[in-house]
Amino acid sequence: MLIGIDTSFIVHFEIVESSAHQAARDWAAASIKKQDRFGISPQVLFEFVHVVTDPKRFSNPLSMDQALARALAWWNAAESKQLSFIGQSMELFKKLMLEHQLGRKRVLDTALAATFISQQISHVASYNWRDFAGLGNFTIYSPGE
Repeated sequence: MLIGIDTSFIVHFEIVESSAHQAARDWAAASIKKQDRFGISPQVLFEFVHVVTDPKRFSNPLSMDQALARALAWWNAAESKQLSFIGQSMELFKKLMLEHQLGRKRVLDTALAATFISQQISHVASYNWRDFAGLGNFTIYSPGE
């Protein structure tokens, strides 16, 4: 199965001080054992780097070098499928934004949902299930919550 990965999942997976750190790692290991793959979008990795280097969010944030190395490790992992925002994603993004009357604060989450839908991804690892509510028929995994 191909599972879309949201930024919140990678943050919990990578940041030791996260409350769901071990649960995220255990879930990922079990998924890999079942031969699941992870759909990774560039925007998720950009957001990951932004979040994990923020000293206001973490007492021990990652350095930029560490964050970039971990983002690239996810991007290049054998278990990862690199996703791109393809043509039909843009049309779907527009449709979802207008249909649900979403504002600017929902742009990135809606773009990610459109990316997943356009690439037939219906399972998502995320700790922010509300970001995907109503945007598609997603099964959300939030290990440890």
